[in-house]
Amino acid sequence: MRQWSRFWLACTLSLISIALMIAGMIWVQTRGIKALVVLDVTAHLVKQAVVRNGAAAIPLNAARMRGNGACGEAARDGDRITGVLDVPTGSILVYRWRSDRISVTVEPKPAAGPTGEASGTGEVRLIWFDAERNEHTCVLPARSAFEMERSSLSVAQPLPIAGPTEVGLEIGVPIAQSADGAPQASLLLRGEVSVFGRATLSSSAIFPITGEPIMIPSGSRITSTVDGSLEGGAPWYGVVFVEDDGFRISATTDTSDLYIFRPGQSERQYEHLEIGLFRWLFSDPSLAWISTGLLIMVLTIQTVGTGLALLPTDEDRKRNGCRPGPKRGPS
Repeated sequence: MRQWSRFWLACTLSLISIALMIAGMIWVQTRGIKALVVLDVTAHLVKQAVVRNGAAAIPLNAARMRGNGACGEAARDGDRITGVLDVPTGSILVYRWRSDRISVTVEPKPAAGPTGEASGTGEVRLIWFDAERNEHTCVLPARSAFEMERSSLSVAQPLPIAGPTEVGLEIGVPIAQSADGAPQASLLLRGEVSVFGRATLSSSAIFPITGEPIMIPSGSRITSTVDGSLEGGAPWYGVVFVEDDGFRISATTDTSDLYIFRPGQSERQYEHLEIGLFRWLFSDPSLAWISTGLLIMVLTIQTVGTGLALLPTDEDRKRNGCRPGPKRGPS
């Protein structure tokens, strides 16, 4: 009976060790896996839904306005506008790159009404300066576009990103034409994603999750949401530099909820970035001593349990003690 008791004791200790591992995993999971994703992408099309007032102010340098005829003198055909486009929360911003110029399209979203159907928080304002450097301000009530020659842009004045974002358009999707009949550039040329983790027991420490950056295939689309609406998606924060071959997007987001639509796939097929729990546990430096201690404890418990199961019982000792020894001949 005692042999069976030791066997069950060994099994119980093994189950306790497994329960400790599961409890540790559940504890980390309930605290949430906090990721920091760094994106470095070159593309011709960037679309975003602004989520922070003041973070998406667009510098305008010798820009031409195309739109609804608002803003009086600033919108006269052929006039060049120098100033700032103040874009509030809820607005949709679209950047398009072309070989000789770029365009910035803004579509304001009205503030929430009695039924709460809209989520905008303000008006799109154009702040511009005339030839005498006098400041003027006007409100853009509807969708408007601004075009700037690439030669007039400065690397020191990048375009902002402040909200859920979509970059590129996968090959195979019909591309609309611009007003002059030329196809609108929308290609994602290249890109990579690096995933970092935020330490569970430290608010400021980060550590790498992926040894090498994840490459994004050319001709793909990377986005914060699956349905393309951008509402409710994880916000990106960063800048967009205007370069010779396209926009270079440098941005970060505090989640791994990113979706990659590769060329050739159907509309509903995509890849989703995912962080494995085991990889997280053994990569997090703040959990290193906990992971190591838990591993040592589990191995010790299993070793003790196995050793107890192999020890001889009292019946074994008694049976071995009663066994007659070898006969000895005369000396």
